[in-house]
Amino acid sequence: MSEEIKIIEKTVQETTKKYTETDVLTAPETRKAVHDSIKKDETIDSNYVAEAVFPDNPVAKEEFKATLKERGVAETVPVPNAPIFEKKYQKQKIKLGNGIEMTVPVELLKNKDVIEFRTNPDGTMSVIVKNVERD
Repeated sequence: MSEEIKIIEKTVQETTKKYTETDVLTAPETRKAVHDSIKKDETIDSNYVAEAVFPDNPVAKEEFKATLKERGVAETVPVPNAPIFEKKYQKQKIKLGNGIEMTVPVELLKNKDVIEFRTNPDGTMSVIVKNVERD
């Protein structure tokens, strides 16, 4: 099971490099898609992952699915201990180029009211954390 997840993540990474600019959110989006798929029906659905990671790129989606098939990963992979894998994928660690590391719950990654990732004109990226309350 763990090996199939690694193959899915590696295939997303390779497909991303080929079809899109390297994006700090690709790995977290992959993990969120895996998490959501496991939560939904205790399986990892490669079609769901492809749609979540490559929503506007049908060529990348098809190549991703074809590569998984070549590597022997089924379209739907049953997850035997779903609660354990779901818990593992609830948070995403993001490592930025300057050494900063952040751990973000996957359900907040796309919530622009909480965290925002911006690409600057010079090609660098800014991470903006919003609405942080003090304890």
